[in-house]
Amino acid sequence: MLTITDKLLIALLIIFLLAILTFVVFVIAKYRTYHSIFKFFKKFFKKNKEDSNRYDFYGNLSSSLVKLSTDKIGSIIAIERKDSLETYVNIGYKVVSDFSPEFIISIFYNKHSALHDGAIIVRNQNIVAISSYFPMTRQLLDVSYGARHRSAVGLSERTDSVIFVVSETTGKISVAQNGRIRRLSQNPDRLIDEISKVLTIPNKPKLKLMKKLKKQH
Repeated sequence: MLTITDKLLIALLIIFLLAILTFVVFVIAKYRTYHSIFKFFKKFFKKNKEDSNRYDFYGNLSSSLVKLSTDKIGSIIAIERKDSLETYVNIGYKVVSDFSPEFIISIFYNKHSALHDGAIIVRNQNIVAISSYFPMTRQLLDVSYGARHRSAVGLSERTDSVIFVVSETTGKISVAQNGRIRRLSQNPDRLIDEISKVLTIPNKPKLKLMKKLKKQH
């Protein structure tokens, strides 16, 4: 038979084990809570930083286009999305540069430079190529559109990229997407809104677009 002392020792051992178990459960619960909170704030600040970088990019792109438009400097800027533009990057000169109005303007302003007629390619808000060339569309476009516009539409027929064009003749700003081209505002504030919208709108499935284009030829 167990003595009173034995029973007390067993009771104390059970209490001790329960205390340890309670502590372990408490630590796990706290860890999960703190881990969840940490993940939440990490995700929150990451998203805020991404949003901030994105809107800085929209502002820089708008400033570049408005300056080029005001001075009637012909230019073409392609924004890579899901479809890789590496083929066209290899056609031009590879660079690694932040996207800045100063850099954009320095490339296009010298009309006698070999870099003037080519396109700039942007990937993840950074410039990865200059003086690149794209295949021209076979669509019948309005006579007011020139070679840059035809190249922009041609690229938008083959990829999900968004291509901005400034006319050297009129200074008007256009955007090509999903095989179509349209004019954009030359007002800086409105242009930022239009850029934001066009870069966040999901593209149409490429197969449907290509079938539609084949029917037109």
